[in-house]
Amino acid sequence: METDRVNKTYRYSTNQFSNHNSFHYSLIIFFFLLMNKMILMLN
Repeated sequence: METDRVNKTYRYSTNQFSNHNSFHYSLIIFFFLLMNKMILMLN
């Protein structure tokens, strides 16, 4: 019973972590593209 609860919590937290990771990566890509645009404009 107790281990089942722990497993659910663990699965939930890893799920949240992966969601957060993909969000983080998309932000990085977004900023990277933004910087590219700025550099192109400056040139």
